[in-house]
This record gives sequence, C-alpha cells and structure tokens, in this order.
Amino acid sequence: MGGEQGERFPDGTPPKDNAFNYYIELGKEKALQEIRQNFENSPDKRKNLPYHNTAHTQQVITDIETILGAIQKVDPKLITERKIKLGGLIAAGHDRIQDFKTVETTDGDFTIKKREKAAKNEENSAVKTVEFMREANKKAKKKIFSKQDMRLAEEATLVTVTDLDPELVIVQPNLSRTSSLVAKALALADLSNVGMHDPEEFMKTTFALFREENLDFLDSQHLKTRMIDWLKLQAKFAEGRQEDFKKQILWFPKKTQSAIRELFNRFGEAQYAIDKLSEDAKGMSLEELIGLFGYRAAS
Repeated sequence: MGGEQGERFPDGTPPKDNAFNYYIELGKEKALQEIRQNFENSPDKRKNLPYHNTAHTQQVITDIETILGAIQKVDPKLITERKIKLGGLIAAGHDRIQDFKTVETTDGDFTIKKREKAAKNEENSAVKTVEFMREANKKAKKKIFSKQDMRLAEEATLVTVTDLDPELVIVQPNLSRTSSLVAKALALADLSNVGMHDPEEFMKTTFALFREENLDFLDSQHLKTRMIDWLKLQAKFAEGRQEDFKKQILWFPKKTQSAIRELFNRFGEAQYAIDKLSEDAKGMSLEELIGLFGYRAAS
C-alpha cells in the first residue's frame, strides 16, 4: 500500500479524503525501511540483528492488529478502527532504535562476549514515532495525529521494555492493569511467539535470539553447554510467559478475554516443543547444535 501511495503522490501530498490512512502506511514503511537499513543491511555485520529486524516488526504489526481486531469484534465500542491502525503504526516503530554494548564476562578460562541492550532503546524508539507524527501534521498542514495519539505512542512503546525477574522469567515491568488497551495489546504482540503461533516460530526466535546475544560464538570452545543452557532458559521463559499471560488477560475488559484467549491457545504446544528440544539437545554433537541454531544459514 505504501508503495502505491508513493507512486500516486510523488510529491508526498496525501489524498484529501484519507490522509490519516496515508500517513499510517507511510509511517510503517519508513520504520521498516530504517530497521532494514540499520539492522539487516549494515556494512558493520555486528550491527545486523538476527531477531530484532523487519521480520519481527512485521509480525508484531500483524499481531497487534489481530488482537485489537478480536477485541473490536466482541465490542466495537471498546476500540475504534482508527485506534487499530494507530496500534499498527506504533508497533512498526517499537524497535526502531537498537543500541547495544558489548559486555565481557569470564567463565573459567573462557571470555564470553555478549550483546547487551542499551537502557533507552524503547524510549528513543517512541521519540522517533512521535517525531513522525509531528512531521505528518506539519506536512499535511492539519492535525493528523493528536497529542493524545503521541502520548499513546510513548506509553505503548514503553510497555515493550523487558526485564528478568528473580526466577529468570522475562517480564514487562511497565505494563499494568491501568495501561491502555493499545498498550496491553502491543505488550502481548511483542511476545506473541509463545502462545499465539506455531511452536516452530518459537524455535526460530529462540535460535535467532541466541545468535543475536552471543557475539563470541566462533571463538568459544564451550558452546555446547551454553547452547543447552539457553534452551533451558527459553523453556523457563515459555512457562513464565504462560503464567504472565494468565495475569495480563485479566487486565483486558472481561467480555474480550475469551476472544484473546482463543488467539493465545498454543502455550502447551510451545512448552512441549522447547522441553523436548532441550532434552534432545543433550544427545546432539556441537556440530548438530550449530546447525540447529542457524549459524550455517546465517553465515
């Protein structure tokens, strides 16, 4: 859609009757282009990210629109079509900034190099989305996006911040019962690889995240243990994600909870798949694990 509109309006002038839709699609396109340029096609190979790339972003866009659409189907008064489209735009920019630092630790005689996310990635990503909204208003010479839209972009993007709790389960500390419906939906969509999709998708993200975090792979001599430990951690993530979902679903309007549960009905499959893989990995050779984690395909 973005390409078609670009051809139809080469001077960047949106159609008068649906300027909002034009800028929603343009915003998505610009965010994806920037992610592709910075994290898939960077001349510095270390900056190219196996997980936080356009594939993940496009999935989050699709999933937030699906979740909000399911809510709208239950009660159209809860979420407007405009808010659903706004949610898609916010999702497109939620990982637009991906700054990392290299952290070195020791494990016996080995030095481990890992990629660690910067503290304000989500905050800076939100700034980019708000900047786009302001620029759209300026170009259109009218209010396409309101201040409320901009506040929503900030709030929803910040709920995608993740952390590890004492049990090493990934949590979203900025998400609460009082978060907006769009923010709650984005929080679910950002971690939808567990529960909403085929377990094979969860496996793909498991391997991609390992490749993204571990910068020293080719130099390390004790990878098998680290790879198996990673699978165990992902099994814990899947278990914790299901428990978190049980809490988060209660923060949605009661009448919509069944519809959202129907979307996230694959937790058991994901848990079984990762538990089985964790067990099977113990009997694999390092060469088999290297292939399984996708390094050959990525190299």
